[in-house]
Amino acid sequence: MIKHLYHIIFGVLSLYAFVAQGQGRIGTQRSSTNTGLGPNRELSPYSVSVRGGLTQFFGEMSNQDMKGMIGVSLGRAYTKRFSMNLDYTAGKLGGQKVDFFNSYFVSEYNTLELLAKWNLTEQFSRYEPGKFNISVYGGLGMMFFSSNAYDLTTDKLVRFSNSEVSGRNPLFLRWGNPRGKLGVKKTQERVIPLGTSLDYRLSPQWKVGLDYRFYLVRSDKLDATSGRRLVNPEEGNSYSDTPNDKFSFLSISLTYRFTRATRDTDKDGIPDDRDRCPDVAGIARYFGCPDTDGDGIPDYVDRCPNEAGSAKTRGCPDSDGDGFVDRLDNCPNIAGTIQGCPDSDGDGVLDELDACPDVKGEARFAGCPDSDGDGISDKLDRCPDQPGTYANKGCPDRDGDGVNDAEDRCIDVPGDQSNFGCPLVSPVQRQDLQAQIDQLLASPVRFATGTDVIEEGSYQKLTDIAMLLIRNPNTDISIEGHTDDIGDEKANQILSERRAEAVKTYLRERGISSARMLTVGYGESRPVDASKTAAARFRNRRVMIRVEEQ
Repeated sequence: MIKHLYHIIFGVLSLYAFVAQGQGRIGTQRSSTNTGLGPNRELSPYSVSVRGGLTQFFGEMSNQDMKGMIGVSLGRAYTKRFSMNLDYTAGKLGGQKVDFFNSYFVSEYNTLELLAKWNLTEQFSRYEPGKFNISVYGGLGMMFFSSNAYDLTTDKLVRFSNSEVSGRNPLFLRWGNPRGKLGVKKTQERVIPLGTSLDYRLSPQWKVGLDYRFYLVRSDKLDATSGRRLVNPEEGNSYSDTPNDKFSFLSISLTYRFTRATRDTDKDGIPDDRDRCPDVAGIARYFGCPDTDGDGIPDYVDRCPNEAGSAKTRGCPDSDGDGFVDRLDNCPNIAGTIQGCPDSDGDGVLDELDACPDVKGEARFAGCPDSDGDGISDKLDRCPDQPGTYANKGCPDRDGDGVNDAEDRCIDVPGDQSNFGCPLVSPVQRQDLQAQIDQLLASPVRFATGTDVIEEGSYQKLTDIAMLLIRNPNTDISIEGHTDDIGDEKANQILSERRAEAVKTYLRERGISSARMLTVGYGESRPVDASKTAAARFRNRRVMIRVEEQ
């Protein structure tokens, strides 16, 4: 019989586990309505249950029989997870023992118990609980029982639990007057009930359940058989020590939950059990909560309950629609991305602080870019595509003489700013260079008659002059053109200028920068020989090159 009961218990626990796993799949959303209770009724915390089932004894008897039991329970729910129950149960226990005693027993008992019940489904379910609920419970109680043992062969009463001796000392069982101390007909003991239940909700008020309860009894005489070692002088037998008795039952229950008149504390027409704001009048659309600003968002989730807003901003206004609520928007009337203010180029600098609002830049340059990465914003950089120095306003200065490379005639040689970045030429150097040029021009540069076309015979001397100037990059020259007095004076002036430019062009083509050369034409105004002879006129037709002072 015990084996059958174990199978039942195992089946119950397996069913509990299946229901616990399936609760999330079959669960439905918990209803907040009072369907079936009437328009002005709600569930009360009080309930009553009746149950019936089979009992099972656990003790030193070798075979235990299953007997019947019935019970009634009054319950009070304090929360959805916790409730208390006052239980009354009446039932029978039975079993037999062939060894030593050759007897069987029958025990009639009554229990009165106070139980605390914990709803595991409400506590641990990740989903809204459905119609199934699993609970565990425990408590304290009193047991009143009367146990009789009968001979297996003759059915004669051989022992009973309630006698004057057993009433005084629960360790011994004696034959005698079947009435305990002070005439009490039943033995009284404390019990500890522990159990678990599976309930199925039929309706808001009704549910059926499967309940398994296990009792720990503070006695070893529930089966009318002593567990203490003693010697019965009449039988001459001794009995070994055993623990206190235990028993259990498996029952089916039916529970009815009472109802009461619906309460509506805030008088908004929505019962408190369905009112999310039971102390503040509201409307049914928002489950009894108000919407003061009428924006469609109830006050309990509205961050700005007195100002109409949108659901996107949790009920707060956003006048410019940029996602920043007005109270946190520094520019509430202009859409923006930085604390609600605009940043047109998306560089993280507000337009009102951005010196280059239409070009993406860096905050350290007030929103302007630095294309060449020299630490000077393009707006202030005179050479935005070439890394330079702050002293040169962003332009490069390879030799570090303070003259940017674009204006430095001696890029790789530090020089004087007054001399375009080239070293200053000493008077001795200038005089020496001038002497070399004069020597080359001792035989004048020849031109075709009446033109600015240089004759080939003068190419070499001009090439030699170019080489001198290349070796002296820090010097500037002036090129002077002169004519004789034959012909129109105005025409001679123009011709002198053109011949000076022709020499400059030749030197430039040989690598001399135009910036180093100055041209001037004097016409016939500066003759070296004022006589009118042919020799004098030949000498006056000339080009002079002078080294400029610095």
